[in-house]
Amino acid sequence: MKNISLAIWSVVFVIFAGSVNAQSTSTYDKCLTALAEGDLEQAQTLAGLIRNERNLTQENIIKGTRCLEEAFGEIFWYDAKKYYWYKGDMAIMLKKAAEERKIIEEERKRAAEIRRKRKQQEAELQKKRKQQEAELQKKREPLEKKRTCLISKKAAIDALKSSVFGKIIENNKQLINERTLSACVKINDADPIAAIMNPICREVFTQNLHPDLENQDLIAKYQELNSEDVMVGYDLMETRRELEQLDNKTAPANYGGKSIREQAFQTCE
Repeated sequence: MKNISLAIWSVVFVIFAGSVNAQSTSTYDKCLTALAEGDLEQAQTLAGLIRNERNLTQENIIKGTRCLEEAFGEIFWYDAKKYYWYKGDMAIMLKKAAEERKIIEEERKRAAEIRRKRKQQEAELQKKRKQQEAELQKKREPLEKKRTCLISKKAAIDALKSSVFGKIIENNKQLINERTLSACVKINDADPIAAIMNPICREVFTQNLHPDLENQDLIAKYQELNSEDVMVGYDLMETRRELEQLDNKTAPANYGGKSIREQAFQTCE
């Protein structure tokens, strides 16, 4: 029984609320119609009913404000929190405060939008900078590699030039010495005194032994030792070369694991 009574009261309440809401909604339109028809008394009566309304929608607030202000000739402002219509100076003050709050809120939104755009621009700029840096690095890497190659190539060429030039100088000195010795021997055969008194021949005889020196045993021994020295020197040079090749393989930073000649004539493109 109790449940049936609650159900009946619920239906009655819903019907009553619906009828009130429909009546409230029509009150605003009736007030505006009365104003349009010039029936100020009817408009004021309806406006009085509107002042007692609660929980107004935004549309009804707009219609109600127009109805009240035109019916009573004063400024009205509806406080949605207190469900109350203010009029006169208080309404003007509240309306102005609301407008100022709206302006402040709009300025805050505008400032937030400016910050958002600025942040977005900074992110895009940062992304663009990273892309540019990546492109520059991509271009820089082959150039750095080429520069390193050219530096090692020039060092190898300089080493070869020095070695080749040293051999040229050595061969040149040997040729001059041989030609000078041959000429002085001829002079000595023709005139021993003139040959020994000639400072050039004297110098060359000192370095290469006088052609008339009679120390055949010692000379033969010296020649034997000299031949052995030449062979040992050659073996030593070959051993050093093999060691350098091993060093190049174990420490490729010197010439990239290549011989000096290979390094000097490599392509750096």
